[in-house]
Amino acid sequence: MAEEAVDIFKEFKEHSVAEFFKKNRHMLGYSGKVRSLTTAVHELVTNSLDACEEAGILPDIYVKLEKLGDEHYRLTVRDNGPGIPPHIAPKVFGKLLAGTKFHRMIQTRGQQGIGAAGVTMFVQITTGKPIHLKTSTGDGTVWEMDIMIDVMKNEPIVKNKTHYPGNWRGTEVIAEMKGVEYNKGKYSVYEYLRRTAIANPHVNIVFEDPEGKIHTFERSVFEPVKIGEEAKPHPFGITPDDLVTLSRMSRAKTVGRMLTNSLHGMGGKAVIGMMQVLPHVLKKEPSKLTWNDAERIVATFQAIRYLSENKVAKKIVEEKKEDLTEEERLHFNNLKKYAKTILGEEPTVEKVYKVMTPLLSIRIRGPRTDVLVPIGEERIRKSLRANLQPQFVAVVERKPKVYSGGIPFQVEVGVAVGGKIKSFELMRFANRVPLLFDAGGCAITEAVRSIDWKRYGFPDFFSSPVVVLINLSSTHVPYTTAGKQAIADVPEVFNEIRAALMEVGRKLKEYTSKVSAVQELLQKKKVLEHYLPLIAKSLAELTGEDEKTVENLLKKMVEERYKKINELLAKIEGESA
Repeated sequence: MAEEAVDIFKEFKEHSVAEFFKKNRHMLGYSGKVRSLTTAVHELVTNSLDACEEAGILPDIYVKLEKLGDEHYRLTVRDNGPGIPPHIAPKVFGKLLAGTKFHRMIQTRGQQGIGAAGVTMFVQITTGKPIHLKTSTGDGTVWEMDIMIDVMKNEPIVKNKTHYPGNWRGTEVIAEMKGVEYNKGKYSVYEYLRRTAIANPHVNIVFEDPEGKIHTFERSVFEPVKIGEEAKPHPFGITPDDLVTLSRMSRAKTVGRMLTNSLHGMGGKAVIGMMQVLPHVLKKEPSKLTWNDAERIVATFQAIRYLSENKVAKKIVEEKKEDLTEEERLHFNNLKKYAKTILGEEPTVEKVYKVMTPLLSIRIRGPRTDVLVPIGEERIRKSLRANLQPQFVAVVERKPKVYSGGIPFQVEVGVAVGGKIKSFELMRFANRVPLLFDAGGCAITEAVRSIDWKRYGFPDFFSSPVVVLINLSSTHVPYTTAGKQAIADVPEVFNEIRAALMEVGRKLKEYTSKVSAVQELLQKKKVLEHYLPLIAKSLAELTGEDEKTVENLLKKMVEERYKKINELLAKIEGESA
């Protein structure tokens, strides 16, 4: 049996993350000819926008696609950003899961440190060639190099590295790839860039397509976007492992100091309150903090959150009721669950009271939500009006919320109706990045489908000339896959999207009601105008007046009677503006 076990595991080997994604490139979005090309553009443009915004620069992005052969293209993406230091550039494009974003709780388009290196990987797989990088930080020196990935080690391979004097600043990437195709459909590079311009009105994008046509998406806002601040994790959103990791990284000499330094909302009073409940844990040094200790601290956070959000639970603890209703019993069992984790034994009612009562006095500030950077209500309105030229625009910007206890997020919805819009279109965004693919498995799509649009004056909403823009801003977007094309069905996020849609629906209802009133008045006016010559002729015969004079008088009366039409039209146009 021992020999069999040895034989079974003789092929047991470690694999690098680069090897994994090489065999599973579909997880990064490289799964079809059109999608793979759009994904490559998405990753490089996203990096350019993030870099420009972190540097406070109004982005100018140039994208060029050249067709070299059948399913064979050369992609060039150039920006006016801050550039990349030459010693950092190889890791940016040649090492997966390396970057400035994964370890930080900050709102950026990229989150995982995969995107740019993923493009290099795809180029390498399909052509066997490196990507070519040109970059300068504006220090008078321009660097150029070819970059590949050592798949076995997940390390960059740099070739032909040169530098020369130059006053240019920015980054240019040239990537040659095969097995891709360009078209002008709803999943195309053109559509991705169009939607990027709509959600980022401060960006200027120039796209040169394979036919040599130049498409320019000009900025309509001339103020750079202010990048969000970095936030600390919140106690209500951490796990025992998070707490252990924080304790190992912290230089604090006590656990109490570690909590206040590493977590948001943990002030001195909160730490003192916890010390009253868990003195045997909080007196330990961070290096001696065990898994069980961390689990008890996290359970305390969860109990505090539960008590702060649940009035029935507070009532149970404060009044110490023995006779509980069925609903109160359910809540009490939840309290017992937290108490059991804290006490490490099956708690009695008395022990639950003993643990929970001190927790009621602990005050922990809620998670920070001021770290989010939404598009902004006015920017959405300007962008929709400039790019779509609709008859009516309604925008809702919801207040920030949190999911999973401590991760902040914010939902924005813009709806454009009529005008030059000819058909229904749903535009999904996450941190202002278009989500073109995997719409069927996205919480945004499900939320839109869940609304009864008939209530808001649209009996056939999905066949109407309507564009719906939905943007989710968060320090950690809950994507369904590493391809970052669909939002996971997180209850808090889904419910907030629905609430935003219903709020914008009420604005649409006001619009459709006014449009219906205008249409009704126009129909009545049309009927009167049709019979007006006959009425004028009859009145002229009865009164002996001139028929033309009578007709003109009647026309004036009709116009006076229905002048409300113009007032309503002006009001609708004014609200849209």
